[in-house]
Amino acid sequence: MMYKQMELLAPAGDMDIAKAAFQAGADACYIGGKWSARAYAKNFDKAEICEILQYAHLRQKKIYVALNTMLYDREMQEALNYTKFLYEAGVDAVIAADLGYISQVRDLIPGLPIHVSTQAGIQNAFGAQIMRKMGCARVVAARECSLANLADMAKQGIEIEAFCHGAMCSGVSGACLMSGMIGGRSGNRGRCAQPCRQEYILFGKKAYHLSTKDLCSLALIGDFARAGVASLKIEGRMKKVEYVISAVLAYRKAIDSYEKGQSIDIEMMQNELACIFNRGGFTQGYLTGGREVTYLRKPSHMGLFLGKLEQVKNGKALVRTQWPLQKGDSIELGNTGFSLAYADAEKGGWRIAVPKGMMEGQAVYLKSSAEIAKKMQYRAKQNKADDRKKIILDFSAEECGLAKLSAKGENLYAEASCCVTQKAQKPMAVSSIREKLCKTGEIPFDILSCHIQLTGDPFLPASMLNALRREVWEKLLCQMQLPQHEIKTVSNFFYQRPFLEKSKQGIYLAAQVTRAAQASAAARAGADRIYVAPFDEKELDEICKMKDIPELWLVLPAFCGSQTEIWLKKFMMESQQKIHGFVVPNPGMVQLAHIWSKSWIADYWMNIANQASVAQLFSWGASGYAVSEEIGSEAIKQLDGPKEIIAYGYLPLMNLRHCPVKKQRGCQACGSGVLKDKLGYRFWIGKIWAGDCLAQVYNAVPIALQDMQLLYAAGITGLRLLFSEEDEKRTERIVHAYHAAWCQGQKINLKQLEIQTCTNGHFYRGVE
Repeated sequence: MMYKQMELLAPAGDMDIAKAAFQAGADACYIGGKWSARAYAKNFDKAEICEILQYAHLRQKKIYVALNTMLYDREMQEALNYTKFLYEAGVDAVIAADLGYISQVRDLIPGLPIHVSTQAGIQNAFGAQIMRKMGCARVVAARECSLANLADMAKQGIEIEAFCHGAMCSGVSGACLMSGMIGGRSGNRGRCAQPCRQEYILFGKKAYHLSTKDLCSLALIGDFARAGVASLKIEGRMKKVEYVISAVLAYRKAIDSYEKGQSIDIEMMQNELACIFNRGGFTQGYLTGGREVTYLRKPSHMGLFLGKLEQVKNGKALVRTQWPLQKGDSIELGNTGFSLAYADAEKGGWRIAVPKGMMEGQAVYLKSSAEIAKKMQYRAKQNKADDRKKIILDFSAEECGLAKLSAKGENLYAEASCCVTQKAQKPMAVSSIREKLCKTGEIPFDILSCHIQLTGDPFLPASMLNALRREVWEKLLCQMQLPQHEIKTVSNFFYQRPFLEKSKQGIYLAAQVTRAAQASAAARAGADRIYVAPFDEKELDEICKMKDIPELWLVLPAFCGSQTEIWLKKFMMESQQKIHGFVVPNPGMVQLAHIWSKSWIADYWMNIANQASVAQLFSWGASGYAVSEEIGSEAIKQLDGPKEIIAYGYLPLMNLRHCPVKKQRGCQACGSGVLKDKLGYRFWIGKIWAGDCLAQVYNAVPIALQDMQLLYAAGITGLRLLFSEEDEKRTERIVHAYHAAWCQGQKINLKQLEIQTCTNGHFYRGVE
């Protein structure tokens, strides 16, 4: 297979940033409009989308529009109408996460490329396969993927896009409920309040235990290429233009140098990027197999470490660094930030003015640099010049004959002509003719030369010259346009709300357990199903050995890498007769159920909020699904098919591939970690094990839905009770109470269960 150069994809929060990104060397930009996962970005209105499309396509660049939030049924028609506008405007792809929306767009506008957002949680070859079969053109891989994961995905016949730079989510992509549950601002709706950037106390240490460093993979360009990655994505639709320009320039240079077999100074480039913006230094994330991704000291821009203060005296100090400093540079010492009043070069460093109270040995960070800003502006200016087409013009005109204008550039040629009907009473000066013919305005042309040949005294009014120029420009621009997908008129463009037959399945109660004692207690108390999300291999083994136990379903983790796939194959070969079905957290896991011919239900991590998503699940063979934990009863009523809801338990809010407990106390402390926030709420850190550990942050208070009649009215057929820290006795008591109430349509007495503080989740209101 012939190698194709990787696309460099830049973020753009507004028009100026998009243009700057293209001028700096980006091949494409992703922007937001309606229903974007960055709802608080400026985003683009319809007129701006049309403008940036024209700007981009004239330069053979692409525009992708993010429409990647969870959608309610009531929003689907409007979202599809908006998509129709995007398609007819000529966008190069939409970026989407909602399965129902993807299925509708695929059916209604088959010519519009769909890129599957990282919010969909596509993280392995199985996920890439199922999205390719669904008709999608590209998958944006989860940030938690390794290079090996990316290589496996790229072999499935679908383009793979990977994040290469910028902010990382603390939790597994698309599987985070923390912001929505504790603050009402759902990340799945584009309104994440970033609780992972807050301070917590863990094992007595107050720090930013969930805050991740920024990703920087300049050293891995060759690895991405060998893995078959089609597009490298820079994070940052909320970032400033300086950040976008600097990142695009760096990765453009890295990609081009790799193509040419040239070496680059990675350390220097990383230092420049660190000065522009970084959180806690840079990390290669999970790409190379590591999991050390957090920085505990601060969640904001750290700057570039220069060295430590020396010779502090009389308001002056020495900083030993080779990095050039100058007046106006922004410096941070401890918690004190200031601009340099001066910087005098000395042997081995710089003498600078420092505020009172500064001491020798304090770390010095450069937060912004005039030198770097100047360098970036120069590089961007060079790239902008390189981006313009070099054109040579030839113009000839003959009295009472023809006037002809031709334009020639690299792989470009166009000409236009018209009749000259009379002799000029006062011939136009050649300089005036040249001035009119060489006007380019906003069109990306540089006129290298304009040769003019006149025979006789042809009458050349300005309107004639302008018309010839415009015709030639239009022809050249048509040649420059990227080949676009064929745009056909879309008629009968209506939300095809799928109809599902009423379920004949009776009601059931499922107990999700982590330990064997809980499984035994739940079975005794009347649970119809046991969902096992094992704490470790020992607990799972004990549960599998139990005899008097109802249907046993294996809960698959929100991230399934190669270790989990290897373990699951071994486990199922030994225990498949004991497992009735799987609880599946994302599209990629569906294939695992098919491989082992097991029933499966979609877990609440799938963010099911509309009927089209439900239909898509059943077309894949689902026997049921858990509704999104972020939608309310009215939205739940709109959904057909066997559906279950979390009625009790400490809900896992965040899934982590990194582990704060391991970082502080080691694996021996597993299960004992508690994050305490500034309001005093305590979030237990547990885990789900499946051949590999995935840490989970649980809500501080349990869900406890009381009125079973309201659940009946919403069409719920299955209750799920979550057990995390509960002992055997308490597990049995809670299952028994819910089983009786569920079967008889009664209310739960929380006082009898000694549940003092609880939440209804989003059942009564949903998220915005």
